Amino acid sequence: MKQVYILFLIAICFPLYGQYDNYQFGTKSGVIIGPESVGFGFEYTLDLHKHLGMGIYGTIGVINGHTIRGMNVPSNDFLNNEIFHPTTMRQYKGINLGLCKETKISVNGRIRMSILGSYVAQTRIDWDVRNSEFETIGIDDFYDLYGKRSDLGFKIDLEYLHQIREGFKIGSYIGYNSQPNFITAGVRFLAKVNRDSYNSTSRPNSSQNWIEFRLGKIGGDGVPSINNYTIEYGRSLKEKFSIYSKFSLGTGYTRNDSNLIMSLSEEDQLRFDREFQTSDHQGRSKMILPIHSMNLGGGIKLNIRTANKSKISISSGISWYRADIVRLSVWGSELDFFQEEFMRLSSIIPEFGLHFDQDISKLFYLGFKLDFALVRYNIGFGVHGGFKF
Repeated sequence: MKQVYILFLIAICFPLYGQYDNYQFGTKSGVIIGPESVGFGFEYTLDLHKHLGMGIYGTIGVINGHTIRGMNVPSNDFLNNEIFHPTTMRQYKGINLGLCKETKISVNGRIRMSILGSYVAQTRIDWDVRNSEFETIGIDDFYDLYGKRSDLGFKIDLEYLHQIREGFKIGSYIGYNSQPNFITAGVRFLAKVNRDSYNSTSRPNSSQNWIEFRLGKIGGDGVPSINNYTIEYGRSLKEKFSIYSKFSLGTGYTRNDSNLIMSLSEEDQLRFDREFQTSDHQGRSKMILPIHSMNLGGGIKLNIRTANKSKISISSGISWYRADIVRLSVWGSELDFFQEEFMRLSSIIPEFGLHFDQDISKLFYLGFKLDFALVRYNIGFGVHGGFKF
């Protein structure tokens, strides 16, 4: 929930610094391409920028992401000769602080380069699955290695931004993170709120497009809640009717395992540290049972009530959902009972939503959304900031 609170605090600060034109709020989402030890994945960033002069901005941001790398291994499932099993799964989060320089190259085009210092905390689990012949992997087959560490590093980004309208830019970026050592590329959104935006609270007729950035929680169907980040793009076709598309990322853990580790005998805890922890593991013994999820979808949205600057809407859509989950399947008082399983779930999910939005300016609004998904029966809640353009 920390990311939800951060977004909410940033959002309510917009009116406070809206009288100045040198503050900007941004978000990025992209793919991760790393070496074999890192793998492929996704990340998102939320950041604040303050103009210091001569096109130079001070920048602070939070970053969150996950990666996975794996291979197909033989399976004893009569429906599949092979299954996918990861060789490494990572989750990371961090804080970036530094400077960026923006240069105007055309009437609406900008190039921006950032050099940032970063503090990154990451967790990972590694497997050796080369000789595995079972869908459920236990201690008799091979040993898993768990790691948890924090690092100082740096981050370099190069961005191209196109100004859609005054105070709102959309673009792309490519960057390098020294920790955990990967290249990223994706889409960038940057917004500025100035004093002119607050002179009127009317909704401009020309704003047929909207983009929302949402942070929240989602869970259910036997899986504990996970943090969820969503980008949603929509276009109004009529006064009360819109279509939308969305992209979501989720990261979390299937359960808190610190108590399970503590239930081991002293001898088994020493054995766990010796055989199940990576050489660079920092901190106390900890098992990491991650869940990564991704969601692509779209649908329709209908405004059912408007009052002054607020609006209530309902939505209905369909999405493709995929999750990579690690679970304990057996646990005993001795370490020899330790066993876990990896699952990759994919399904098409019908979903419904209830939205509440409150206009803050002509271009910017705040709101929240309740989600309900069938098939997997997930329930979600999130707060968002949105921009009309």
